[in-house]
Amino acid sequence: MSKRAELLSSTRDPNAQTIARPSDPKAAGIHRKLLDCQKALETGKLGAAGKLLDELRVDLPGNADVRQMDGILAHRQGNHEEAAARLREAIKIDPTRAQHYLNLAVAYRAMGQAGDAQETLRAALRLDPNSPAIHRNLGNLLSDSGDFEASVTHYEKSLKTRPGHSETWLNYLFALVRAGRLKDSLARLSEAEEHGVERIQALHAVGQWLLQRARGADAVAYFAEALQVDEGNRESLLSMGTALIQVERPKDADFFFDTVLEENPDDVGAISGKAAVCIQQGRHGEARTYLERCIELAPKVAKFYGDLAAIAFRQDDMDEAERLCRRALELNPDLPSAHSMLASVEKTHGNFEAAIEHFDKAFGKLQQEGGLFNNLYSIKKDISEEDDVAVILSRLEAQETTSKSDLMAYNYALGGVFDQLNSPERATFYYKAANELRRIELKAQGHIYNRDQAEKIIQANENIFTLEFFEARKGLGSDSERPVFIVGMPRSGTTLTEQIVSSHPQAFGAGELPKMNELLSGHTRALMADGGQKPYPLWVPDLGDEQIREFADKYLEHLKELAGENPIRVTDKMPHNFMNVGMIALMFPNARIIHCMRDPVDTCLSCFRQNFAMPHAYSTNLADVGHHHRQYQRIMAHWRKVLPVKFYEVQYEELVKDQERVTRELIDFCGLEWDDACLRFNEQKRDIKTASVWQVRQPIYKQSVKKWKPYAPYIGEMLDELGISASDEN
Repeated sequence: MSKRAELLSSTRDPNAQTIARPSDPKAAGIHRKLLDCQKALETGKLGAAGKLLDELRVDLPGNADVRQMDGILAHRQGNHEEAAARLREAIKIDPTRAQHYLNLAVAYRAMGQAGDAQETLRAALRLDPNSPAIHRNLGNLLSDSGDFEASVTHYEKSLKTRPGHSETWLNYLFALVRAGRLKDSLARLSEAEEHGVERIQALHAVGQWLLQRARGADAVAYFAEALQVDEGNRESLLSMGTALIQVERPKDADFFFDTVLEENPDDVGAISGKAAVCIQQGRHGEARTYLERCIELAPKVAKFYGDLAAIAFRQDDMDEAERLCRRALELNPDLPSAHSMLASVEKTHGNFEAAIEHFDKAFGKLQQEGGLFNNLYSIKKDISEEDDVAVILSRLEAQETTSKSDLMAYNYALGGVFDQLNSPERATFYYKAANELRRIELKAQGHIYNRDQAEKIIQANENIFTLEFFEARKGLGSDSERPVFIVGMPRSGTTLTEQIVSSHPQAFGAGELPKMNELLSGHTRALMADGGQKPYPLWVPDLGDEQIREFADKYLEHLKELAGENPIRVTDKMPHNFMNVGMIALMFPNARIIHCMRDPVDTCLSCFRQNFAMPHAYSTNLADVGHHHRQYQRIMAHWRKVLPVKFYEVQYEELVKDQERVTRELIDFCGLEWDDACLRFNEQKRDIKTASVWQVRQPIYKQSVKKWKPYAPYIGEMLDELGISASDEN
């Protein structure tokens, strides 16, 4: 409701006589001015109301009604303090009029003085205990303050004396929902309908409110009820689809969007819903197609450009992501999702100040802000507990509800902030909370770290890729020396290593490429479709030279698409390619493989602290990440024994200690002439999406060496799994 409406007719009882009717002719003229002034205020004619009030102040210098309308006019003009002053004067003149107190309370509410507003309304109730307007306004204030049960009581008292007031019914239904009484809210709908509230309208209003607060599971119940009223209602169908996406039921959501499209194939809402389904299922190519169709049909809707930018970002097309974000902001300069995405783009570019500026513009405008905080504090370094921790906690507390993924992001952000504040105990607390939520999320998506399965895969690689295996296949595969594979555990220095190599003018850093995994999993799916039962690597011994070369050619073609023709070396730094080294050696016997190593505890702790984009389920548990690291060490020890390809190992701590020596060895291993640019890797302008985006923009520094030591008392499960003592210095 508008503040004007609150201050005028909606704040009065239906039969209330605001201005007494006079009997003598002179007073009748003044009475007419009072009525005209009141009507002018009600119809928004503030200029006319002001002129009449100028006259009325002269005619009636001590009149409470004039002071009240003075206050209403000031309030309408945005002068809330002046409005409150005038209304207090009205009360001083006539302290028996409950309506003066009611209007003063509305002015206080506009000024943000909720306590004064409540106190004033309670004073009004003492004068008029049965006023529906006072009970309704007090219900609104109590709802604002989070006292939903008390607000319910006052809405019920308001409805008792004015049962036909639709707005009070809606506020009442909202209050029941916010009090956690969803069943009661749905049960009272029939009574609301009897008093003129349109059932489906109420269901939509409450359902949309729930959606905006990430309460999709509750919203589903309301939209299901709405579909019982009208199963073909477009808004109900689209809203149900959106709610189902919010609770991660994309297949079910797809049905409701398809139902709308059967009626109208060009329905933009349904097409954008199909895009959301595809995004949740990881089908980004299809999502792009749907969003491009949305833009064809509705080229002025900024959100579609922002959503398309997010897909371009996922597909590593930073230029396109930036273009789309800027187009979205041309259409809607305040679109928070576009500012958030543009911040992420600027972050990959290394433009941290610009990124922080866009993050700041997104804050306060998104219902779920945990991800924003997590992103911001990955690059913001000048922080304090008094400012930054307080801000994060206050924003989290201000959210009436939050999704699991958003709460997870908040916890990762708080863990990172306390890490920077050198408070490992509190950092560990928040990291553990974040990882428990992440573990639940990944489990729902089918990603579970199975220790037995992990060990069986290692064993299969050891059994197949032997010295004899490679000896029998000499001369197979591609003779290309272009690929350089950088492998190792995540957070072991792979990004830094790639940044150094790609600083060379004859090298190109392609980042973390999923191509090798796509080739291998694609072949497995093809075999399964033909009735085969062998997963990778069990089918590798069945490959002939032609098939191996086909794998290599497809991979090289992908590098060409990314790097063009000129660079003679192209790096692929997908860390977990350490599991695919056997196949890599078979496809590219002349390729270089760089193995990045780092202190095991520093590596594992860093993984545990990271909210990975990829589903690294092992990283969500201290013991599991230790177990995974041991399996990684096991397979790397095997590759050292059997690999026929060139293999170079970079120890992160050695690189930090003796940058030039290790860098020269690295560049020489890659078969490149020395270039001093490789020592100035932090000056290179290239996009980086990994968690090391801030570190690799800085010169070599030693702060990340033995960083785990202060955490030793809190990570016992990890240390036990790694077989390392907290006092171990080696």
